[in-house]
Amino acid sequence: MDESHRDLLRRNLVALTTDLDPQDVYILLIQNGVLTEDEKEKLSNHRMNTCRRDEAHELIEVLQRKGPTAFEAFMDALWNTYPHLYDVVERVPNNPIIHSPTDHIDVHINIIIRVEYVDRPGLMAQLYNDFLVWSRRAAEAVLGGFGRRILGIREGSVVFCVECPSVEALDDLWELCQSGKLARMFQNAFVTDSFLQQHKVKSVSLRTAIHPSKYSTYRRVLLSK
Repeated sequence: MDESHRDLLRRNLVALTTDLDPQDVYILLIQNGVLTEDEKEKLSNHRMNTCRRDEAHELIEVLQRKGPTAFEAFMDALWNTYPHLYDVVERVPNNPIIHSPTDHIDVHINIIIRVEYVDRPGLMAQLYNDFLVWSRRAAEAVLGGFGRRILGIREGSVVFCVECPSVEALDDLWELCQSGKLARMFQNAFVTDSFLQQHKVKSVSLRTAIHPSKYSTYRRVLLSK
């Protein structure tokens, strides 16, 4: 992790350890490849001998020793579970890392499975990889209306970087996301009966999200053109 990222976590340590329950973010951190099952178990066992706040402090220390993708993965987990903590870190003055794009909008897709399957070794990683493979060949059909283009797919919760040629295209994408229709479109296209049978699970759901501040920034840019 970059030193500037470590500094952001240190500067917000009190807020993070006061409100954060690590159990709420473990799945996303494991899915995003920055935390292992063994590390999760070690942190959870640490809590048994101390308290939730100490477990959160220990998680922050573990993340600070991780590679360059750890901070973004943690912020993604915060956005999906503790948006107020995401905003606390994002609002830090002179923060050089968190910024809104001016040439695309990020569409986050989270893969959610029933609780009883979470501890099956490798399941989340397999679902994540399958979704990435499917996305590279099929996601354009879901996101490509109004002349939109997928500029790239980033690792994280699976993040599509979508270029919108007009305000209308951006607003349409925003409404699809807010109404839940976009999630249903991905759900119907990706989670088929054969997919569920292949992975031996009863339920997999997809959740989509666009951060409001990034939507607003991109909209202002499009209006100024």
